[in-house]
Amino acid sequence: MNAYVGDMFDHAVSRDPDSGVSTIVVWGPLGPGYPTRLNGLVRRVLAERPRAILLDLNAVTPPDGVLPIVLTVLNRAVSKAGARLIVTAGPSVTSTLTPAARRELSLYADRSEAMRAAVLALPPAMMWWSLRAGPKASEYTNTAISEACHAWNLPDFRDRLGLIASELVTNALQHAGMPVAVSLSLEGGYVHLRVRDSSPDHPAARPDEDGARGRGLRLVDEAATAWGVTDRTDGKVVWAIVQVAPVRA
Repeated sequence: MNAYVGDMFDHAVSRDPDSGVSTIVVWGPLGPGYPTRLNGLVRRVLAERPRAILLDLNAVTPPDGVLPIVLTVLNRAVSKAGARLIVTAGPSVTSTLTPAARRELSLYADRSEAMRAAVLALPPAMMWWSLRAGPKASEYTNTAISEACHAWNLPDFRDRLGLIASELVTNALQHAGMPVAVSLSLEGGYVHLRVRDSSPDHPAARPDEDGARGRGLRLVDEAATAWGVTDRTDGKVVWAIVQVAPVRA
C-alpha cells in the first residue's frame, strides 16, 4: 500500500492482484479544491485498469454539499472506463447524499461488505475440474473451494461451500461410479456449484454416517440457499447455490 500525506485529505492506494480490485482510502479534512484532487486520484488509479475501485470515505471530515456531485461524476467516469466504483462511507457522508446520488452509487456502510460487493460486481468468474473416485478427490475439491473463496474474497463461506461440494461430489462418485465434472462460478450475489455425471440416478443418502442415513443431504439442504437436480440426456447435473451478498435491485 502507498500512503500520501498532504495539507488536505490524506490517502492510501492498494490493489489486490487476485481480484483486480483497487482500494482508495481517504481520510482527514476535505479542504478547498478537494473535488479536483479526488478526481485526479481516481483517474490515476483508473489508468492501471482495475476491474473495480473501492473508495473508502469513512474517515473524511467534513463532507459538504458538493460531495454528492463529485461522487456521481466519479461513478460515471469509472463506469465509462469499464470498471465499477463501490463506495463505503459512514453517516457523516451518507447524510449529505441526495436521493438521486443514493440511487446511482453502489454505497455500503461496512467496508468488508463493500469489498465483497466490489468483487461481486466483476464479470462472472468460474472454475471447473474433473474428478475420479479416489483418496485425492475430496482433497482436490477442498483445495479448489479454498482457492475460489480466496480469489473472490469470500473467506466466511469457505466451510459452508466446502461442506456442500464435498457431499455432492462424494455422492456422485459413490453412486455414479464414474468420473464427474465439477464447476464453481460466482454470478452476481451467488456462488453456483454444479456436479455433472452420466448416471440418471438422483442423489441418494449415504448409509455410512454413523447410521444416520441421509445426514449429508440434509446438511446440503440446510447449507445451500437452494439445490436440486437437472436431468440431461447424458446423465444429470446436481446443483446448489449459496447467496454470498445482498443482491442490489
